Amino acid sequence: WLFSGDSGGVAHGAHIGGFLVGLAVAYWLSEKPLEGAKSRPVKAAETPEEMPEPTPVRPKNVDYKALFLQAAQTGDHLGAAEMFSQMRLGDLMRLDEEVFFSTVDALSEGAHFPLAIVMLQRYVGTHPQGEGLAEAHLRLGLLQFEQRKRFVTANQHLLTVLDLDPEPGIESRARQALDEIKRLQKQRDRGETLH
Repeated sequence: WLFSGDSGGVAHGAHIGGFLVGLAVAYWLSEKPLEGAKSRPVKAAETPEEMPEPTPVRPKNVDYKALFLQAAQTGDHLGAAEMFSQMRLGDLMRLDEEVFFSTVDALSEGAHFPLAIVMLQRYVGTHPQGEGLAEAHLRLGLLQFEQRKRFVTANQHLLTVLDLDPEPGIESRARQALDEIKRLQKQRDRGETLH
């Protein structure tokens, strides 16, 4: 089947050949020392006391939720975003949504809108049925539309808002943005057909 005349054999042969070349490259790279890297002898620890303590990625005794609130309330929105990124799930679930959304809005207004998007995406991922879910999707949709000009992504978030049966103000803003996206897409499509 590998060398027969039907076209399936060519695909099989290409996959097998690619696999073998990958193995050869991996072997070659594992044998070759890194350029610029200085080799130093590695000494095995003789006693458990000589073993270095692992550095914790996120210390357990730090209250990131309190630090987030403090940074947000003092107007340090970048610091608040950093503390938000370190918060554990339990703290995220008990988040002060008013402070969260005001921080996101402050980041959205400047050059830090990508941080606002990341924060909103994390919120959506950790609050699949939260009270602020429609508001988070609205803000994500508006940021994707206004800042990134990603109509499809914005459209998905804004339609999700409508699926969540939001309060009238949020629904109205989502519908306005969806109408504007539709208008711009029609305008773009007409422009493409004229050229």
